Amino acid sequence: MKKNNSLKTEIHNKIYTEILTGNFPVNSIITEKQLIEMFQVSKTTIREALVELGNEKVLESMPRYGYRIVQLDQNDIEEAIEARLILELSSFDRIVPRFNDDWIQKLKDFSGQSDKTRIRGDIWTHWNNNLQFHLLLNSFSGNAWVKELLEKTLKILGRAYAQCYWNQQGNQPFDLDIVLHHEFVANLEKRQFNVARQKLEEDILAFRAISPYKMRNFNN
Repeated sequence: MKKNNSLKTEIHNKIYTEILTGNFPVNSIITEKQLIEMFQVSKTTIREALVELGNEKVLESMPRYGYRIVQLDQNDIEEAIEARLILELSSFDRIVPRFNDDWIQKLKDFSGQSDKTRIRGDIWTHWNNNLQFHLLLNSFSGNAWVKELLEKTLKILGRAYAQCYWNQQGNQPFDLDIVLHHEFVANLEKRQFNVARQKLEEDILAFRAISPYKMRNFNN
């Protein structure tokens, strides 16, 4: 059973990656047969992975046809951003009285490593660096439930990031993190926690900059 669950998770993640990287066109229908041929696994494994993706609202079942990729709209993005504000800012407020040099160094080290991988990485490296930075910061609060909720919220915004990327001309990545992350860490080093909090909020809200022109095709 454990082996079956592991395979289901592996296939789930592979399908999800195919969606994020644009290998399935936005309005295409994904079929079980297509995925069985692609991944060379059983129909049961494919179906279990598809059901899970349906439960996560990544795919929508279309009986007798297959599965349609669920498109996120402006309201979905706004609600996800609002959830991030609640989860991340409240956690930051809890962290501040206990902030220490070790935590700051971990954020500095991660930011430095992210700079190196970003130079030679693709947009998914860029997005994952952004996601992991925020999860690392949130982990200092010690609340596993909040971290899990934040991770789910960031996954939703990851889909939006992919959706915006494939909808724009030229397919250039969006800078969501680099400068603000460095400024945020610098403020922490100076113990300017109020300014750091403002930078964190600004970083979260930066996702809205994508919306006006990149999201024009979301509801077509």
